Amino acid sequence: MEEQELPEFAPELVGFLLGLVTLVIAYLTSMPIVLAVIALVLIAGLVLLAKNARRKRRRIQQDLAGTLGHAPSESELGELDYIQLRQLAARDGAISAEDQRCLERWTRRNGWSPEKVAALTHRAEREPTHGSGREKLEALIRYSLADGRIDRSELKTLQTAAGWAGLGRKDLGDLMNQVQSA
Repeated sequence: MEEQELPEFAPELVGFLLGLVTLVIAYLTSMPIVLAVIALVLIAGLVLLAKNARRKRRRIQQDLAGTLGHAPSESELGELDYIQLRQLAARDGAISAEDQRCLERWTRRNGWSPEKVAALTHRAEREPTHGSGREKLEALIRYSLADGRIDRSELKTLQTAAGWAGLGRKDLGDLMNQVQSA
């Protein structure tokens, strides 16, 4: 494998950028008021982001309470998630081994007993499957956002469910943004 050489101007560019950073740092340290203003702007931005996140979480929780007729608990949200996932996985009548592994990861993550999983599976099979795969995915996103965050495990599960619904990652991202801003 051949080594690539840096362009001739690269050392000058690095030197220029390093000098520029040094000048900016020197200016900011010599003018504490400017540094304080920048810090205040950053803090205000973080506070606004946190307030916005709380507002969105409250709106999603109120929407769910209106849909369900009551404010769901954390465990009920997990159960509703499983039911939607199970129905999406069984979209064509059968659940593949890979889909089953995804559902098992979900149940392990929630620490459910085999009896509880059997009861939820029976409930998922018994309940009518209203709506399209996209609508089920939207419900899953709402349930996942009700606690105010989506962790990596939930995101991975949502990506799998999006695949079951025939949607790609971009579609999932668009749908998540839509749910958050609705």
